[in-house]
Amino acid sequence: ANDVIHVHENQLIVVSYDDEQIYVSKNSSYYDFSFSTPRVSGEGALLTLTDPVRAINSLGSAFLVFCGNSTIFNNTFEQIAVGATLAETLKIKKLDVGVNQGALNHESVVAVGNALAYLTNETTLRFIENPNNLTGINPKTFSNPIKPDFDSEDWTDAFGIWYKNILIYSAPASSRSYMLNFVEDADGKLSRFWNPPQVLPVGPMSIIDSGNGALLHGHSNSV
Repeated sequence: ANDVIHVHENQLIVVSYDDEQIYVSKNSSYYDFSFSTPRVSGEGALLTLTDPVRAINSLGSAFLVFCGNSTIFNNTFEQIAVGATLAETLKIKKLDVGVNQGALNHESVVAVGNALAYLTNETTLRFIENPNNLTGINPKTFSNPIKPDFDSEDWTDAFGIWYKNILIYSAPASSRSYMLNFVEDADGKLSRFWNPPQVLPVGPMSIIDSGNGALLHGHSNSV
């Protein structure tokens, strides 16, 4: 079952919520997942991790895979010389995260500039910056100012999106949405603030340009 499809550096990545395997296509074909041994640069790949996959997203030159409740893997392509052949390995590193700090679901992982925002299984809103600069990761927590709201919310089928400097998460089970504003002043100082929870009966959201600019559309959580 192809539950999540993601593209990273022109290679298609397909995963299922039911197992630990990740299929990577060639960078020249979206349907050819074959590879040789040693693996040649640009070929497909097959990864087997430790827990069923929850989510996947790119962060710089790496792609992060969230598995189970508490596991994150950092994956990067590295070229190596095997005799006279230029081969490529897919380097996998398990990141040091706490219990229940994996992603809640794929739809809650949102790219924000050079970082990823995601809902954890605790449930909190955390940010991961580029893991290449760190030994492991120490995610920032942005939901503490409204922690009682986050703790009492039903985040089943939560969906996140970034739109006009606002990070928006919908909670379809309760028809509420949560909006975190990012504001930068003239001196370059960045501040954040939460809007009050909005009554908005939507699940997924998308940005559509229909001739009047790129507008945010919320899709009904019931029909």
